[in-house]
Amino acid sequence: MKRGPLIYKLDEAILREIFSDAAANKTPEWEIDDNIPLTVIHRASQVCKEWRDIILGSSSVWGQCMELRLLNQTSDHWRDLILERTGESMLTVTGTGTTLNRLESSLIEFFLNLLNKHWKRIQELSVSLMCSKSDNIRIWNTFSRPTENLKIFSMKLWNDDDLEREAVHTEELPPPDFQLFSCHAPSLIRCCVQVQLPIETLSWNTKLLSISNLRELDVFLPLDLKCRHLLDVLAHMPLLEKLRIYVRGIIRNQSDELASFRPHMPHLRNLSVTCPDLDIYPALLDHVTPSGGYAFHLIHDLPDWSELAIETCLEKIGYLQHTLKCYADSFLSHCERESFSGKIKLHVSNRGFMFRYCDCVVEIEPEDPDNEAGIRTYIISARLLDTMSMLHIPNFITKLDLMLPWRQDLSHLSDSLYQALKSIPSIVELVANMRALLQLALITESEILLPRLQTISLSLEHTRRGHMLCILPFLVQRSNIGAPIKNLRIKHNGGNTDFRYLDAMVGLRVSWMEGGKMAEYVCGSGNEDRLILLDTEDATCPSIF
Repeated sequence: MKRGPLIYKLDEAILREIFSDAAANKTPEWEIDDNIPLTVIHRASQVCKEWRDIILGSSSVWGQCMELRLLNQTSDHWRDLILERTGESMLTVTGTGTTLNRLESSLIEFFLNLLNKHWKRIQELSVSLMCSKSDNIRIWNTFSRPTENLKIFSMKLWNDDDLEREAVHTEELPPPDFQLFSCHAPSLIRCCVQVQLPIETLSWNTKLLSISNLRELDVFLPLDLKCRHLLDVLAHMPLLEKLRIYVRGIIRNQSDELASFRPHMPHLRNLSVTCPDLDIYPALLDHVTPSGGYAFHLIHDLPDWSELAIETCLEKIGYLQHTLKCYADSFLSHCERESFSGKIKLHVSNRGFMFRYCDCVVEIEPEDPDNEAGIRTYIISARLLDTMSMLHIPNFITKLDLMLPWRQDLSHLSDSLYQALKSIPSIVELVANMRALLQLALITESEILLPRLQTISLSLEHTRRGHMLCILPFLVQRSNIGAPIKNLRIKHNGGNTDFRYLDAMVGLRVSWMEGGKMAEYVCGSGNEDRLILLDTEDATCPSIF
């Protein structure tokens, strides 16, 4: 007797579970269409009659396959067939790929009718659309309806022909009394709103997005945010775990009543803010009390501060320092050796600052990096280094990634950098560029900076001999104070590079990639020519960064 493949003998309940999992698989928008659930399920239904019968009889499977990228045909036949197969099951409607920039008009109509007629069945809606003004009105009308079953809502909406306009037609905006879901969406756990219209007149209704069961809120608004309204919204979200905000600017709170207002958000674990205005700290972030293990991403592309009084600059920076220390100490106090990477990333210049440790990230850059005149970003860099020196950094952090720029006078930062590095004595390995090593040699005094340092991983972004020699002062200095560097790992970027001068550092172990393998030489071994690194860069050489 011939036996067929065992997969054909699987129980129907198991097959239903497999097909359901395949349909629920979320495919990133950049993935090819072959991996999208609708394609997978359609092909599985063609394997054999048994599978086809099971799939056609599983309305919940088809309900998870409403992927607009694969429904963009000129006729409605395939779209209507998929919708019919969903029966009365809950619907997952997705479509965030770039193909939606130019939808067939018939698909736009299908989508709008789907929202209107089947709104109560939609449990997940995640789409990015360009629509006409009349379509916008229909969309706002649907989104003002309450929803019992919606769990995930993500909408990016803009008009193709209006992106460059300064004026906004009122018919494109939601009505003045618009309230998302009429403030009734008890099942909603994630909400992402990205309005890419040039909306200047849209103000936040205090009830907008006030959904008490919400766990994740993602807001992208190219307008000035009234923080008073957002604080009111957050006060109605006690279960919120993740908050992500992108705004163009800040309208500061005028009322003294808000000075002590703190929304109660005991579950908040992750905060991401992108804003060019540091006024967001006194207006919003200073009012958000971090919970234990609180992760944060704070990103600011600052405008030119040259016209601001120094007192105003320092006031803004002071709020940034206070909030950063509060957030970072809360996070670091809950770090455990087993759960977190032991690496700090610190990139500092006169024009920017970046600090990263696990999920703690602060990035500040000028809006115009070529503006020499006045952003005074070095003041921010120095103050944030001062803040870093006051953090309670755990001693299991053993790796530091330090990058400093060439062609900048860093004398304004020297004292602050010294104190910041002094606060992390547990560092064993330093990932650095040559300018960082030169600066370390300049700021290190009789006291040993980074006393446990044993290994340097060096990036060769410059190959001129004058730059190569920048390694030597720091190595000699460490040897003279009784704390010699034991290992030097070189990331070789190609080109012949002569390191024979390192042979005088007896006992230093130098390693690099050569021909796809790790090469090694111990200085003082009598074969200094091994320290001439030839142009043998290997594409498989792993980056030390």
